[in-house]
Amino acid sequence: MQRGSAPLVGESLKAIHMIVPLFVCLALVACSRKEGVFSLAPAFSALSDAQETIVAECIASYWKQSTRHLTMTSSRGVVHISARSYFRGIPFGARLQHKSHGTVVEFYERRTVPRRYLALLRGCVQLNRGGASADRAQ
Repeated sequence: MQRGSAPLVGESLKAIHMIVPLFVCLALVACSRKEGVFSLAPAFSALSDAQETIVAECIASYWKQSTRHLTMTSSRGVVHISARSYFRGIPFGARLQHKSHGTVVEFYERRTVPRRYLALLRGCVQLNRGGASADRAQ
């Protein structure tokens, strides 16, 4: 009886040796995904009358003082500003895009970040406004 069961043990070991690397590869792919904060839905969206460069410089100057790893990039008319919160390192960012009726400003966060970052962004959005706000929180 043991001779008949030996091929079954060998077959199951071969299957295990093939399945384990597959699961290891899947785990590595799942754990190494580095989707940016901009792949999520915006937490806040607003329309500004100011030019996107002015709003972007305002946001960057305020965030520079209280964040880590601040980066600002511009590509095809879209400005991306991303940073990490100072103490917890939570990624967040803003995307600014010029439209014919003004500058669309969107705020993104991976997890909930301290509200001061959004408050600073809102202040920059309302640069040329006399207090009137046309923003929409999502």
